[in-house]
Amino acid sequence: GLGWAVPAYLALAFVCVVLAVIDATTRLLPNRITYPAFPVLLGLLLVASVGLGDLGRLSRGLLAAVAVGAFFLALALISPRGMGLGDVKLAPTLGLALGWLSWGAVAFGIFAGFLLGGVAGLAAIAVAGLTRKSLLPFGPWLVTGAILGVLAGADVAAWYARSLIGS
Repeated sequence: GLGWAVPAYLALAFVCVVLAVIDATTRLLPNRITYPAFPVLLGLLLVASVGLGDLGRLSRGLLAAVAVGAFFLALALISPRGMGLGDVKLAPTLGLALGWLSWGAVAFGIFAGFLLGGVAGLAAIAVAGLTRKSLLPFGPWLVTGAILGVLAGADVAAWYARSLIGS
C-alpha cells in the first residue's frame, strides 16, 4: 500500500550505498551528497504523502528529521572526536525517511546503526589491534541501520512493544 514511496526509498538506498562506500574508504561524507539528499527525499516523500492522502506521514518524518538531527548534533558537541559532522549532516535525511514510516522505524534504525557500529568497533579492537581512540567511519553502520529500519524497523518495534506488554 506504500507504492507511492518506492521512488523515495530507492533514492535513499542509492544515497546510502554511495555514502557507505565513500565513508569506508575516505572517512568523509561529502556535502555535495548529504546536502541535496534531504530536499530530494523530502520532495519524493511529499509526492508519496499526497498520493496516499496522508500528510501526517510527512509531518512525522519532518519531526523525526529534527529530533534525529538534534540528537546527532548533541553527540557531536559532547564528543567532537566521536561523531563526525558528516554523520550529523546525514542524520536528518535518515530521520525523515524513517519517520515517514513510523516512530518504531526511527528507533530501530538509529539503534541498529549504533549497535552495528559498536560491534564493528569492538571487532576492530579485537582483530585489527586498534585502540578505543582509533577513528573508524560510522557512516556505513549508520546507513545500514537506516536501511534495516526501512525494511523491518516498524515490525521489530511492534514485536518488541508486544513483548513488553505481554511480559
